[in-house]
Amino acid sequence: MITIEKTNILNLNYENLEKILMTLDFKKYNTKQVFDWLHNKMEVNFENFSNISKNNQNILKNHFYIPNINVKDHQISSNDDTEKFLFELEDSSLIESVLIGHKDRYTLCVSSQIGCLLACDFCATAMMKYERNLDVSEILLQFYSVQKYLNNKNKKIDNIVFMGMGEPFLNFDNVIESLNILNFSKGQNFSKRNFTISTCGIISGIEKFTENENQVNLAISLHSVNDKIRNKIMPINKKWNIKMLTN
Repeated sequence: MITIEKTNILNLNYENLEKILMTLDFKKYNTKQVFDWLHNKMEVNFENFSNISKNNQNILKNHFYIPNINVKDHQISSNDDTEKFLFELEDSSLIESVLIGHKDRYTLCVSSQIGCLLACDFCATAMMKYERNLDVSEILLQFYSVQKYLNNKNKKIDNIVFMGMGEPFLNFDNVIESLNILNFSKGQNFSKRNFTISTCGIISGIEKFTENENQVNLAISLHSVNDKIRNKIMPINKKWNIKMLTN
C-alpha cells in the first residue's frame, strides 16, 4: 500500500497552492475558492467547503491537511481589556498570544518561536528552552483562532504585532510569509501598515527587512541606551550594540 505524504495546506501561499492544485486537475478558479475558505472564512474542515465538489473535497483530504491548534487556557484580565491565549500545537508544544483591547480596537500580539535563544534578562520566554521556529501555519492559526473568537462579538483584530514568544528575525522567512498571506487580497486583506515586527536588534534581519518592506512597521526593543547596561540585560547587544543599531 502506497501512503501519500500530506502537505500542510496553510503553509502554501496563493501561487504555490495554485501550482499544486493544477497538478491535481483542479480548475484555476478553484484556487480562489479554496484559498477563500482557508484564509478568509478560516474554515478547518475540507468537508465544509460547500462550493467545492465532493470529488475535489476528497482530493483535498487525500493530499493536504489542516493543522490543529487548541486553546489550552484563556485568561481575561480584571484590570484592563487584555486577554491571554495559551495554544497547544499538534506536537503538544505551547505558545501564547495576547489580545489587547483599547477604545474598541484590538491588537493581537503573536509568537514566532517556541522559546527563545536571546536570553534577555527581563523576558519570561528566556527562561524557556528554545525548541524551534513556528511554521507559517502556526503563526496564521494564532490570528485565525482569536479572530473567530472575536467574530462572536462582532469585533475584529485591527493590528498585529510580532512581540510574543521568540525573536521574529530569527524566523524571518516564516514571519514574512505569514504576513504576506494575511495581507493577500483574496484572504484577510490585512493592511501591511497594521503590522509591527519587534526585534531585539538582529541587524542582519533589520537590513533584509528594510530592503524588501516599506509599509510594515518596525520596532526595536532597546530597554537601555547604555551599552554596559544593555550588555547585561540583553546579551545580543554584545554582537550588535547601540551604535550599530542607530547607524
